Amino acid sequence: MSPDRPARPSSTARILALGALAGLVLGITAQFLRQIGGPVMALGGATASWLTLGFLFAIWARRRSTSLRAASGLGIATMAPYLFVWLLSYHATFAIRESVTGRRVA
Repeated sequence: MSPDRPARPSSTARILALGALAGLVLGITAQFLRQIGGPVMALGGATASWLTLGFLFAIWARRRSTSLRAASGLGIATMAPYLFVWLLSYHATFAIRESVTGRRVA
């Protein structure tokens, strides 16, 4: 590697960053869907559908792993930032929305 070229992040680091980004976007999306009335509110408030998307992302991320140990490690390492960031963004969006409107949001 030449000194004038910056180092590229590894594919694992990119996958972890994508997991965190997906958690952020889907957490905010879930909270906004929860604020809409009707059947869409049930979709936004249900965690099973959002966890399923995270598991599908983890399966996609570990598709190139050859050994079971490497695949399971990468799957776990992908789900951890996704779930953590999803949880934070979901609740932070709720808190921000509640503090901005000045009233309790159902």
